[in-house]
Amino acid sequence: MPVSHPFQTDDPRLVPIKDKVLAGERLNEGDALALYGTSDILAVGWLANWVRERMHGDKAYFNVNRHINPTNVCVAACRLCAFGRRRYSGRLHDGAGGSVCNGILRLHRGGHGVSHCRRAASDLPFQYFLDLVSGLKERFPLVHMKAFTMVEVAYLASVRS
Repeated sequence: MPVSHPFQTDDPRLVPIKDKVLAGERLNEGDALALYGTSDILAVGWLANWVRERMHGDKAYFNVNRHINPTNVCVAACRLCAFGRRRYSGRLHDGAGGSVCNGILRLHRGGHGVSHCRRAASDLPFQYFLDLVSGLKERFPLVHMKAFTMVEVAYLASVRS
């Protein structure tokens, strides 16, 4: 059937899962925990690809996303980040229109530039963030919005009060 090369794994917990997958059986909670806990990502990928090919043949599906950040000021100071700044350097969400015109299906709000933002706490009113999301949704009603995480909602709520 699908996948031309044989299944290989160093994790014996994946062998019975492979047998279930090839038989078209539903996986259980223990199987899910084994998949989550394994370091053999290639074997997990092989299993996922086998199911994809069985269901869809040689087709692959994907989403095109764009991350929008209303500011680049961040107090998280992650060492790996080349994006965040300590001081406000301008609005970064203006590129959404071009992205949607180029086939973007989802708009994400990404990074800690909103939730832990000094500018959000001091200079930008709470309404700014509401207007940002509602304005984008009004301009692009067919685009799926993934705006704020629960941590960000909690932070903005504390700034608001």
